[in-house]
Amino acid sequence: LSDVILDNQPYNENYEDITWEESSLRAWLNGKFINRAFSDEEKENINITEIVNQDNPYYGAEGGNNTSDKIFLLSLSEVSEQQDGEKYGFLDDEIRACGKSDFSKTGSWWWLRSPGYASDSAAVVSSRGWVARSGRDVYYFYDGVRPTLHLNLSSPHLFSYAGTVSSDGTKNEVPYNTRTRLVQN
Repeated sequence: LSDVILDNQPYNENYEDITWEESSLRAWLNGKFINRAFSDEEKENINITEIVNQDNPYYGAEGGNNTSDKIFLLSLSEVSEQQDGEKYGFLDDEIRACGKSDFSKTGSWWWLRSPGYASDSAAVVSSRGWVARSGRDVYYFYDGVRPTLHLNLSSPHLFSYAGTVSSDGTKNEVPYNTRTRLVQN
């Protein structure tokens, strides 16, 4: 999971009922974004992930078909802390609340791939880490993108640990195993 919002994109370019599978944001992440952000050799080391697209557990909006993606967004179940008193997400408030990069034009809310209250909305996370299960209209263009991927770490010459930088610019030297916890879940 990127530690900051990398860009602002609508979940879908048109206001319509849509699922993650058919969204313009999924197409952008696995097309234009991946091709600009990674070299061919780096792209070969991004694993294809089988994505389960669940219905919204609070409103019942349909999640759609499962997909196979190299780059994806997290779901409600991956970011939420509790459902029916059970902890099941693996992100805490500090990780959900994030800053934006120089490329992010506006806002610091970010999209999830899960539907919102209806099929013309998608769930989002606020700048303070609050999960908005009801979501926003899919064509809303101010929300950010925090791409997620599963990286094949068997080619260590391609990647090096860069540490982390918080939204206020302070460097934080987190042990590498702690930093990769999200990738391993």
